[in-house]
Amino acid sequence: MKNCKVSRVILTTVFILMYKILVVKAASCDPATQCELDASLMDPDVTCTATPYGSTADPCYGTWSSFSGCVCGPDYRISATGVTYWCYSGGSWDPDIYGLKCYAPCIPDAKDPAIPSANPVLDSGVVEYSCPTGYSELGDKQVTCNDGVWDDHTIFECLAPCNFPNSSIPTDETVTEPVAHGTSVSFTCIDGYIPTDTWVSSCEDGTFDTDVVCTIEQCASDQCELDDELFQDRVVYSTPTRYGNSAPPVYCYGEWSYIESFSCTGDKWVVRPVTTTTYCVEDGNSNFNWDHDIYNLTCHEPCTVLSGIPSDVVTKDHEGKTTSLFEHEQYVTYDCADSTATLLGVKTATCADGKWDNEAIPECFDACNFPQNAHSTRGKTEPVAHGDTVILQCDDGYEPRDTETSQCQDGTLSPTLTCTVSV
Repeated sequence: MKNCKVSRVILTTVFILMYKILVVKAASCDPATQCELDASLMDPDVTCTATPYGSTADPCYGTWSSFSGCVCGPDYRISATGVTYWCYSGGSWDPDIYGLKCYAPCIPDAKDPAIPSANPVLDSGVVEYSCPTGYSELGDKQVTCNDGVWDDHTIFECLAPCNFPNSSIPTDETVTEPVAHGTSVSFTCIDGYIPTDTWVSSCEDGTFDTDVVCTIEQCASDQCELDDELFQDRVVYSTPTRYGNSAPPVYCYGEWSYIESFSCTGDKWVVRPVTTTTYCVEDGNSNFNWDHDIYNLTCHEPCTVLSGIPSDVVTKDHEGKTTSLFEHEQYVTYDCADSTATLLGVKTATCADGKWDNEAIPECFDACNFPQNAHSTRGKTEPVAHGDTVILQCDDGYEPRDTETSQCQDGTLSPTLTCTVSV
């Protein structure tokens, strides 16, 4: 009985404390002079600028306090703009600040490679999709955004066009590439390929739906095949001369048919190894092949004169001709434009498939002439080459009479000798 009495006292005390807390909380803002800003009732994405007035202690704002400049996060749309929310006596906000709402944008959901008119799309906005040139459209082209959610729609997608299958052509010559999605085309293999009959195939998002493969028709056992697709880049050949079995297809050549020469497209490009006339021959085992490895011929790039070559340096080829473009394996010879000048540095370099084996830059140094009214004491004549020395003396009737040993340094004798008329 005593325990029950104690329990009743404890419960009564807890109830009184909870009541006091609730009363204090309910009475935390004075409605006569304050307005409460209840954050739990605000849209969490709304941000406003507060201007407190009167008796203010967050969350209680005095009468004539205000909130303005309310905004949402990037790409969100706010329900009202340019509005100031005032605290009036009576404890209420005017207009109702709790009515502010931020509406979320939408992210386009079309499949690649669809192109949206905007990304993201703001609330209440409409996205319009388009496709790259040649693609076909499927699905809803325009969709409206409602607070981060698209209206009900069929997802937009772009369906790719098709190119003709390898080694095949349409039987209707008016049909051209690319072929739009959903289009049916009648095909046949090009000359020299099998099968020779026709088939119909539909373009389905970049791929034709019929798996017919055109394969090259085989040459006869006494013929050599000439397959252009096996040649390396830039390699070209002279028109083959036919002998022996000349039955089709056209790329098959009978015994002793020959190709006279091989070359490369492009100025100064050369083919290696150097190949003489190539014949279709029997290899001793009843197999017919070309007598040179024509599919491993390589075109080598020429070299241009190095960009840092000075203007007084000339570049000559192996024939002594001045040029600026050199074939693979050809060498360049450097020389001075002025025959009296001295070339220092690299004298030659060899082109190796577009690059020089020595990229050092040569230089030309000018020769020197004797000072006026002076001569060489040892019979040396003008001009004096760069780096050479000469013993100078003034001519008769000029002084000083002492000799001067000078060295030529790029057109200047040092030290120099100044001769004046003797007094």
